[in-house]
Amino acid sequence: MALFLVRVELHATLDYSHPSYEQLHTAMQTAGFTRTINPDAAWYKLQSGSYRIDGDYTLEHVTELAKKTVDTVDTNNSVLAGIVKRLLFSGPQQA
Repeated sequence: MALFLVRVELHATLDYSHPSYEQLHTAMQTAGFTRTINPDAAWYKLQSGSYRIDGDYTLEHVTELAKKTVDTVDTNNSVLAGIVKRLLFSGPQQA
């Protein structure tokens, strides 16, 4: 099983408190993504517009899933996805 991190930007607004981002969070959660991570024994919030998904997926599958999900909220967007082998997290907020 792999850990994937996805970063999303809605180009129409970079204001992460905008209602479009709340719609995005709901859509991403429905698709199986979460906004928390546990690199040690505690759970932490990821930065706004960042999501995690775990599973036996390919990077291409995760990227396509994220893009299709984000497109339901706003088609003017960008999606960055990667497989995480090791994670260091500086200054996280506990969930």
